[in-house]
Amino acid sequence: MNFSNPNLELQNEVSQLQSKLHTSNSRVESLEAAMIFMFKKYEGHVPPEFAHLQTPLVPDEGSGQLSPKVASRSTPSLNND
Repeated sequence: MNFSNPNLELQNEVSQLQSKLHTSNSRVESLEAAMIFMFKKYEGHVPPEFAHLQTPLVPDEGSGQLSPKVASRSTPSLNND
């Protein structure tokens, strides 16, 4: 058995998992953008239950990763036509 450095092995595994998570998050964001595009193109609007997907993303100050902007979030008025 090789017991070289369990901490290094764990760090490598965590790094690989973070990379996979980043890739998965990027794919989810692409799919969400495609859904919004299709709703707008074929329905003319985004249904309220999917409106949260339109939340603008801003870089997080600590990590630099994109996250939803929630600081100045306001509740839009809904038109019930």
